[in-house]
Amino acid sequence: MITSITIKGFRSIREQTLELAQLTVLYGLTAGGKSSVLYVLRLWVSSRQTRR
Repeated sequence: MITSITIKGFRSIREQTLELAQLTVLYGLTAGGKSSVLYVLRLWVSSRQTRR
């Protein structure tokens, strides 16, 4: 299980570390970077699947 993720220089996120649990809820203002976090996770999962 992923317990934390650090994102640097991606879209609107300069640098952010997120601690993750089995269920993590992303909430915040419009244009706050929630979709960017989900996109990073999707890219990570996709890159792991192509390496197998």
